[in-house]
Amino acid sequence: MQLSGLLHDLEVLDVAGDPGSVEVRSVTHVSAEAAPGALFCCVPGTKVDGHDFAAAAVGAGAVGLVVERLIDLPVPQVRVASTRRAMPWLAAALHGHPSRHLEMVGITGTNGKTTTAQMVRAILAADGRRVEALGNLSAGSLNTPEGPALQAHLAQLRASGVGSVVMEVSSEGLAQHRVDAVAFDVAVFTMLARDHLNFHGTIERYFEAKAVLFEPERTSHGVVN
Repeated sequence: MQLSGLLHDLEVLDVAGDPGSVEVRSVTHVSAEAAPGALFCCVPGTKVDGHDFAAAAVGAGAVGLVVERLIDLPVPQVRVASTRRAMPWLAAALHGHPSRHLEMVGITGTNGKTTTAQMVRAILAADGRRVEALGNLSAGSLNTPEGPALQAHLAQLRASGVGSVVMEVSSEGLAQHRVDAVAFDVAVFTMLARDHLNFHGTIERYFEAKAVLFEPERTSHGVVN
């Protein structure tokens, strides 16, 4: 898909080059994963800044960049306020917004996410639905994958005939916008305990991060323990 066709859900601040001139095959924020046709998202981190790896990504074949500041490189660039916020929407657009075509159940809470996800998966399977559970018991190092990996995986599940997905949604994943482009049919809250405060700082911020999942634009229904 052309880069210009991926921008409908974004608030674009500036464009350098012609986004209609390049074909995007993948979205990534990891320069080592950049390959011919990649769109590289320059995400500023706490220790390193993705803008510093843009040249390496272009050298590996990236055909475009999503940036928070323009860089002197000979590929089209799209400048946004937050590359992290933009990244999942770009990946969702590239893969045809797969969550909109799946029955999506998102489960958050300090404890009980994995157990609840497996119970819901079993119930849906017993009803004859093709269902997949994503979380601690599935492959991957993150409980909630980064936006590009998550959207690519949802697209693969849809293509394979899966109709329902039950996924654990961590507070870190919500705070880091990994599921921003996922359309949930049901959001589930298990419980809240004093945990992950090294990331969120306070129990109030921890709760607020989880509460984001229940915003009307994210889910159609909410189930609260």
